[in-house]
Amino acid sequence: EVFIAAAGMAAALPGVVAAHTTRPVLGVPMESKLAGGLDSLLSMVQMPGGIPVGVLAVGKPGAVNAAILATQVLARSNPGFDEAVRKQREAKAAEVLAGPDPTEA
Repeated sequence: EVFIAAAGMAAALPGVVAAHTTRPVLGVPMESKLAGGLDSLLSMVQMPGGIPVGVLAVGKPGAVNAAILATQVLARSNPGFDEAVRKQREAKAAEVLAGPDPTEA
């Protein structure tokens, strides 16, 4: 239902996948030695009009968000996925609130 394609440097994979399907494609730019992933990010966001790729953050944060976003898309027809995303958000909020207050640093 949803593709997640991670790629580095020229980052062509998400665009190739998007060109061959009408399903949503989420691109995750991977970190590289050349520019820390900026090269990958810029390659993905410059897709031609009409071939969309949803691009997320570089590296692991982008991969995590791609998984959550794909689950949100799938939740439109699967209420169990919606509940899983709600629980994940509650757990993340509790984790952040349990941490130190950044205004006190």
